Amino acid sequence: MPDKTVSLDIRYVPAEPGDGFIDVGVINGRSYCYKYTGGDDGAGGVTHTIGEGNAKIIVTLTADPRYRIASVSFVDDKHDDIQLSAHPRHDREHEIHNKNTKAINAHYKVQVRDTGNGNATIPCDPPITNKPSSH
Repeated sequence: MPDKTVSLDIRYVPAEPGDGFIDVGVINGRSYCYKYTGGDDGAGGVTHTIGEGNAKIIVTLTADPRYRIASVSFVDDKHDDIQLSAHPRHDREHEIHNKNTKAINAHYKVQVRDTGNGNATIPCDPPITNKPSSH
């Protein structure tokens, strides 16, 4: 299965209507917003078909160099055999590995650290879906 690529941009201003950015709110006195591009939906969301082998999602931070990926975690990956795992490549890029063996409707939550604002942490979380095969 080919790798899926996603880019993440962060700004320390509120989102403007129609710009595609999502407001996070005020953290350490600053308003933040983020925007994912790429993936299957153009907004960072990805879908894999169960049984097509291990899948890899590469998330790259394209924001100002003051931002760093602090961590990647997962929400709603609720199987005994967890489907998703994070593998840091460096603090501007992570790989997410998806076993892709069971149906999920989960989110990956990238925590971004703003080194220019007291290491404020900004949460950003698009969806990952494993869907049954249409065969």
